Amino acid sequence: MISKILGIHHINVIASDPKSNNDFSTKGIGLRRVKRTINFDRPSVYHLYYADPTGAPGTVLTYFPFPK
Repeated sequence: MISKILGIHHINVIASDPKSNNDFSTKGIGLRRVKRTINFDRPSVYHLYYADPTGAPGTVLTYFPFPK
């Protein structure tokens, strides 16, 4: 049986500078930060969530900022 993909919940990427990342996400593409947690595999690193104004599935981008 072949399953059909109905949509994407979010995309996760690794970024370098958290400030530049925030500026790009909010000022560049018009999202808002909706959540900040930690990377559970590496608790010293944040997991930043950006989405449209309602946080609708398919609009969420998440970032792990690794400065180096």
